[in-house]
Amino acid sequence: MTASAERFLHAVGQAISSYTLYADGHQARDEAITKTYSALQTILREDGFPSFSFLEDAVVYNSVALHALRDWTWSARLASAGVRRLELSRDATRVSLDGFLIELYRRLSGEARDEPMPVWPGIVAGDVVVLDEPPPVSAAPAAARGPYSLTEEVGAVHEAFRSVARGGRLPIQDVEAVVHALSLALHSEGELLIPLLSLRSLDDHTALHAVNTAILAMTFSEWLGLAGGDIRAVGKAALLHDVGMARVSAEVFQRPELSNGGRGEVSRHPEEGARLLLSGSSKLDLAATAAYEHHLRIDGTGYPARRFHRELHYISRIVAVCGAYDALRSERSYRPARDPAHALSEIEAGAGAIYDPGVAHAFVQMMRRWEHRLVRAGLGPLVP
Repeated sequence: MTASAERFLHAVGQAISSYTLYADGHQARDEAITKTYSALQTILREDGFPSFSFLEDAVVYNSVALHALRDWTWSARLASAGVRRLELSRDATRVSLDGFLIELYRRLSGEARDEPMPVWPGIVAGDVVVLDEPPPVSAAPAAARGPYSLTEEVGAVHEAFRSVARGGRLPIQDVEAVVHALSLALHSEGELLIPLLSLRSLDDHTALHAVNTAILAMTFSEWLGLAGGDIRAVGKAALLHDVGMARVSAEVFQRPELSNGGRGEVSRHPEEGARLLLSGSSKLDLAATAAYEHHLRIDGTGYPARRFHRELHYISRIVAVCGAYDALRSERSYRPARDPAHALSEIEAGAGAIYDPGVAHAFVQMMRRWEHRLVRAGLGPLVP
């Protein structure tokens, strides 16, 4: 289906170009809309509800990054014109497609950029947010909600990591159960909430960081419009991205600053985590990729060191930003926790060098718009 998706988007780009060059009624323009509508019908036959997200230099079809369109110039142009999301259904007609393409042309030419995006039969376009948003002023403040208890979930992750630290196998069923429970917690009040945990002690930081990163990554996946199964797959990858830290001695994090030996242990955790996951189950391939890549930077630096620069998996880019935000918001032995505004500012500052710029900017936008959805999550005693 990705081939049909790519053909459709190429046809859209060519159609917009023809709208720029030719007047209404010109044969070249009619041929362009015919070709685009044919490509649209093809993809709708294969996938009744295709969706696209345009994030700077990345194009995501449903939950799959279209690597063949990595350098597709229209992606950044559509995003800059306010069209970061496109959803299609079988109600789409040639007339509605023509109306959509005309609107794209108007926005890209600067004629209608500040106007509300129309809705056509079978075609919805606009920001990455596709849910109706209540205004923040009408939302209950975070202090009035909760506390929500995630004690069992954190305890399960804590015990899973202890098993790995002792040289045992990762309990995959327990991990999947935690992801399922977190998915339910996100919607426990009938609307999407973000129940983040506060660090209680430095001894808890690995399990709490795993859970918080999974919550943020699953929330972000909903913001991007991914499907339920894909959201849980992202959640599993995020939950396990730091599993290699289970093999790092606890004393490393109890010192005011990292020693050379401690820094070496920490720098090996991506490789160690990927190796653990790959040896555990073929179902963990995506999680292993995220574990290996989450400290690699978009500019080619980071660790583990690589001889050749290669494109990072789209899920790794999501996990990297979500993990970094939670790390910044958490206290460490060598620094205090950042407040939300400063943490988001640091994410923005790293866009384009440390983080994928489209992913980073979309995450910051989500956190600022959904700030009222943050709730305090409670935590009782962990498993001894």
